[in-house]
Amino acid sequence: SRVVCSTGPDSISRTVSRIIILPYPKPHMDRNVTIHIDGVAYHAPDQKNLVEAIRDLGLEIPTLCYYPHIQPPLGTCRVCMLEVNGRPVCGCESRVMEGMQIQLHTPELDDHRKAMVELTFAEGNHFCPACEKSGDCDLQGLGYRMGINHSRFRPGIVACPRGPGHITASTVPGLDRCSSTA
Repeated sequence: SRVVCSTGPDSISRTVSRIIILPYPKPHMDRNVTIHIDGVAYHAPDQKNLVEAIRDLGLEIPTLCYYPHIQPPLGTCRVCMLEVNGRPVCGCESRVMEGMQIQLHTPELDDHRKAMVELTFAEGNHFCPACEKSGDCDLQGLGYRMGINHSRFRPGIVACPRGPGHITASTVPGLDRCSSTA
């Protein structure tokens, strides 16, 4: 709020700003709301993270970068993409709200998720048979569940403005390893 002070017609006016800090609103997780997932009505806690709510309902939504203890969520892998009221959104960055119309599985969404995983493999730094996490890797497991046995994308070449060979496994930790072990 602004306060303008003056003591007379010839006085100097001054403005004083007051900063009011409001607490971050807590989720109303004690109140359930109705959401629709793929045309079926469900009840979920209001303002709960959408990925967690979907999993609590026994439905599967794939993720690679979502970890409940990291807040705010990263939202970098885009594997949890879904449609909410006709608009594409990341499930990990969204919260449950009354009346949401969610499409979890459509051919377009499933293809998008598969493409995101294929792009991650196409980076070229994933050699699963030699990886220490082989058999216990989120990326590898997701690839198997999605039926990925090859990528539609060519393995990329890392380009660096300083010239070829500048970015290597010795200059960037984890460049030679699976993303879940880096």
